[in-house]
Amino acid sequence: MKLAEVPKEQLPESKRRMNAEEQRAHLAQKSRDRARIQAEIQKLRVERNQFLSREFNEDNAVATLDDAIIGAVREQGRRKNPAWE
Repeated sequence: MKLAEVPKEQLPESKRRMNAEEQRAHLAQKSRDRARIQAEIQKLRVERNQFLSREFNEDNAVATLDDAIIGAVREQGRRKNPAWE
């Protein structure tokens, strides 16, 4: 959709007061801001994945809630019936 095709009534009040050139400049700035933010998000996503890989690799396994619950149930079962696995 092109900016010129959007009826003025559908624009926010702040954009209605702008002329076409100001609207184009504003949209271009917003596009640059969005691209910068998206690049930052991607960079942080990569850093997060690297962190998680380092912290939760198989050599440094961290017990999950599932592991804790299963371990507790097994321990309770062994206390009540030593032959229980």
